[in-house]
Amino acid sequence: MSTPFEEIEFLADRLPREGEAVVVSRRDGELVCEPLSEQLARVELDSEFCGWLIYANERLRRLTTSLWAAAAVLSLSVVMAVHLLTGFTPMSWLADVGLIGLIAYATMILADGARQAAFRRGIAPVLESQMRRRGIRPFSFLAVLRQHPELSFLFGCAVRQTR
Repeated sequence: MSTPFEEIEFLADRLPREGEAVVVSRRDGELVCEPLSEQLARVELDSEFCGWLIYANERLRRLTTSLWAAAAVLSLSVVMAVHLLTGFTPMSWLADVGLIGLIAYATMILADGARQAAFRRGIAPVLESQMRRRGIRPFSFLAVLRQHPELSFLFGCAVRQTR
């Protein structure tokens, strides 16, 4: 049996180049170093599935953008109505700030709920069947989505759905 210092020297001799990773395990009482890439099976997505993911992400993004545009129009309408009813006084400007903040908060909640509902109704069933057909596990799929920042809307909905 070797001492802890000898084991550290053994590990130092077998460390990979910068940017690579190893898994150190003990087999039959001996330390074994293996590259991490051999341990993890990388999920490869075919072009058809990638295209569908981009389409789903854009649907979710467009839905959110349209809700924000509707919120901007609604908040401007409310601000104009407040000004027409109360006149242009310093107090009405304070009311504007409060109303715009309230409308923005309500819109964020509604936009998130609408995006989640659209995901559950139209995207999640197709996504689950595609993942089943390709043999992709849910958490492996989340790891793949996390690596692609352009799919951020889809990633956010998928994380909430996976809980």
